[in-house]
Amino acid sequence: GVPWRDLEKAPQLLFADDWRPSSFVMDWLLFCDASEVEAAPWMAVASPSVAHGEVATRSATRQVSARLIVPPAPMAPKTTRATITYRVVAEERGPSVGKLCIEADYVLHDTPYCDCFHVHEQITFQPSSSGGTSMTKTFGTVFSKRTLMQSVIQSSTLAQQQKSADRLLDFVRRRSGGESPLTSNEASPSNILLNISRAPPVPSSEDEVAIEIWELQRRLTLFHTSWQAPFLPHDAEKQCRWVDKSYARHMWTHGTNEAVASADTPPVVAPSGWRSNGSWSVVEMPGCKEGGWQYAVDFYSRDSWWGAAPSLCQCRRRLWRCTFAQSPPEQIAGTSAPKLPMPSIAERTSAAVGTWSSSEEGICKPQVKTGVVETSATPAASPLARPTDLIPLLEASEVPSLDLTKETHLLFADDWCPGSLVMDWLAFLDVSEVEVAPWVVAPSPTPADDGGATRSAMRQVSARLIVPPAPMAPSTTRATITYRIVSEEKSSSVYSLCVEADFVLHDTPYCDCFHVHEQMTLKPSSSGGALLTKHFGTVFSKRTFVQSMIQSNTLAQQKKTADRLVDFVRQRAGGELMNASPEAPIRSGDACVDSEVISSLPLEAMRKNRVVEVWELQRRVTLFHKTWQAPFLPHDGEKQWRWVDMQYNRHPWSLGDKAACAS
Repeated sequence: GVPWRDLEKAPQLLFADDWRPSSFVMDWLLFCDASEVEAAPWMAVASPSVAHGEVATRSATRQVSARLIVPPAPMAPKTTRATITYRVVAEERGPSVGKLCIEADYVLHDTPYCDCFHVHEQITFQPSSSGGTSMTKTFGTVFSKRTLMQSVIQSSTLAQQQKSADRLLDFVRRRSGGESPLTSNEASPSNILLNISRAPPVPSSEDEVAIEIWELQRRLTLFHTSWQAPFLPHDAEKQCRWVDKSYARHMWTHGTNEAVASADTPPVVAPSGWRSNGSWSVVEMPGCKEGGWQYAVDFYSRDSWWGAAPSLCQCRRRLWRCTFAQSPPEQIAGTSAPKLPMPSIAERTSAAVGTWSSSEEGICKPQVKTGVVETSATPAASPLARPTDLIPLLEASEVPSLDLTKETHLLFADDWCPGSLVMDWLAFLDVSEVEVAPWVVAPSPTPADDGGATRSAMRQVSARLIVPPAPMAPSTTRATITYRIVSEEKSSSVYSLCVEADFVLHDTPYCDCFHVHEQMTLKPSSSGGALLTKHFGTVFSKRTFVQSMIQSNTLAQQKKTADRLVDFVRQRAGGELMNASPEAPIRSGDACVDSEVISSLPLEAMRKNRVVEVWELQRRVTLFHKTWQAPFLPHDGEKQWRWVDMQYNRHPWSLGDKAACAS
């Protein structure tokens, strides 16, 4: 029995032409972490038939394709494609529902022996005498071929179905109680225009930046002499041919993967505020002849594994370079950003800044209750996605003794170093691999009517953020953060400091569908301190079935971050963080010790007595070798740095590049 009191609404959603979020089937699939869900049109729709007692019976059949999670088993993949045939039957007496039955046949496509069987499920709902709903579930395994593994398949299916039944009961109870985060209103599609604008930190002079891009190619077999863009499934983002040093699609490339892969020269579009000082040229590597190509068996990140001879090698690469210079601020302000299409999750770049604005009809309408902003395709003059209305998290929280003039001076400096508000805040959140790009829009004061002035500037920061535990989510993610700093000043004093940030993630599920906009404002208070406010909004650029889940998770995480922000700013105002060593700012997770023990210690004790632990990893080439070296296999990932934390990620206190750390 479940307290589901709106059973009458279920048939209306289940018999609709489009199955959308809030439909029972779609929400159940998402609750089971199914992905790539696509519902086909109805195959068979039976008109209502009136049975005895004036009870009308409706039935319909349709298919759904999806990718399901596979329980751990020998020789089984982690996920599998599946075709699910649903048959929905409802018995209605007038406006009330007497019985609702959902039958499903699951046909898997990627698991062992999947052509020998399919699974039939049946879920039935009937009103109960207590005013709720009585739910029953049955299942059966249907074999279409004889197989020696029949008993193993039956026992595994039974065990999985028992677990699924428990989850179904929990799902229905949460859904009936309004707790399920899996229902959402339909997101309006919008074509978001992007301004890809991050400058890689490879300075060749004071005002110039050398942009480097790798070209990758692969040949079909060792006997072929023609080369093409990488094409194997495990090549992943390397299939776009033009990549950065980490073999991810280069942030400045423009177009689809197919279009980029077909280009013979780097298909790069410089962001607003940057101009090229020449043409692209191949960097001549030591010992390489034939156009600067290096050859290897696979696309290794280790430079020592590449050579100049193509024999017995199926992969090759070469490095291109071009110098770009930053335009003066007055030229940047008068130049519109290039309009690029929104990349898909397979085409995502390493940096993206959205441009949005409200249209004349008011298409940009933030949903105040959920923290969602549906964006229009009309480009605005502002280079940031700044929703017109945001969700308040902090309202005028008092911070004593915070020097706004000093904070503003540090934020508008050319270099953001430890001691700057943003850099210390990122360190406080355990953010690693922080790289600050030059100003995209340089600080420039604008006179105000009251005799004061308004200064604003914009720059990007790339970093690796901690990801809260969630299904299918990694422990960390690469992120591009676009900061816009605005200060209102009068008579050499600051009476308003606003820090806006757009977080674009690159490694989390559905990260190409949304980004998060934050806004923090500091104003002087009458008591001599400052008033802190914080707002946020979730900006969706694509329609997704998990929009409501993203909303609820983002809201919960933003509330936690707001509490930490108040603690951080108050400690900073009291001089506790500003007095820390600039080379090693205080972080909450640098040391591999119990976080509860650390949080219970005074801050001064944490600085003087901290136990920092770091793991050293090594691997040998074969079992017969006696020498050990830093991990070198491609799947080692961050373990190739040799010095890692407890999660085998590069330790946040390690300095230098990968080769320096590994040595």
